[in-house]
Amino acid sequence: MPNKRKIDPAKTIPQQLTRPVGKVESNYSSLQERQREMQVFFSFLQVDNQNFSPEQAFTSLNHYILTYRRILYSTVSNIVYDITDNDDSGMQGSNPDRFGTLLSNIEKLVEYTDSDANMAAHETAALTQEEKSAIDETRKAVWKIWDHVNLAHRQYNVLRQSDAEFKRRFNEQIRDSQDSITKEMNSQLLTIVGIFTALAFVLFGGVSSLQSIFEGFQESHLLKLLILGCGWGIGMLNVIFVFLFCIGKMTKLNFKSTMSPDATFWQRYPVVCWTDFLLCGMLIILSWFYYCINRNGGGWLDWLIKLNPMLVTIIGCVLIISLIAVGFRALFKATKAKVGDEDE
Repeated sequence: MPNKRKIDPAKTIPQQLTRPVGKVESNYSSLQERQREMQVFFSFLQVDNQNFSPEQAFTSLNHYILTYRRILYSTVSNIVYDITDNDDSGMQGSNPDRFGTLLSNIEKLVEYTDSDANMAAHETAALTQEEKSAIDETRKAVWKIWDHVNLAHRQYNVLRQSDAEFKRRFNEQIRDSQDSITKEMNSQLLTIVGIFTALAFVLFGGVSSLQSIFEGFQESHLLKLLILGCGWGIGMLNVIFVFLFCIGKMTKLNFKSTMSPDATFWQRYPVVCWTDFLLCGMLIILSWFYYCINRNGGGWLDWLIKLNPMLVTIIGCVLIISLIAVGFRALFKATKAKVGDEDE
């Protein structure tokens, strides 16, 4: 037979909990009062292990259950979060592990409620049937509180994010994106610098060279100046093209007209090809006219031009234009992209 000892509520229930049961429901039914009563119960659990009294903590919780019936689990979570946060921030005072103390005391309270003798003693001390039924509800509530305290502590450890933790995770997540953005910015910066360098080369170097060409305008024939201008244009165009091509290789940027892997050089860079073709055609025609006008008379072609200059000049122009037309047709076929090869 279990030892049924009679418990005097006046000696076990703290002074702040000794209120008339019949009047408690009406006087302490607000949410703030429930939270305060729950904090009073946890104040018994947060004492040092050697000073902890399971009987007093059980009596406090039994009084709460008898008064309000329902446990405020949100208040329990807040208490656990505050305790754990203080432990992590170094604000624990004389107790180096407040949560460990709390959990240890709750486990002692669980062992206390598992004792049939202890529960029988409380039931014997109960004055009404309602108080006796509250004993069993309090016993179940102890297990629920133990379970919820462990859950709240686990949630805090998983979801907490201090400044250092946030900074560490942020740096880990942004590192790959930061490297990608840095490479892209460097690539774009190099491209911009390259383009402006090419433009500066064209503007200053080109103007300087053109100035040298046109300085002899009064002493040179107009056709000679046009020939030199076409040759200058071909040289500058290809220098700029090679320069931009090298920039594209370094920056991984393409300025092709089509991205098809089967495309030829003429299909990938038709603008350069057509510009070179037109400048070369003009250069050949101008060179022919210049030769016809400034012949030296030392060859058979000079003899033919001298014999009938107009006819030979016209025939030469027709032949050159025919060759240019054939080249135009060949270049048109070479630069024409296949259906589906265009860069959208």
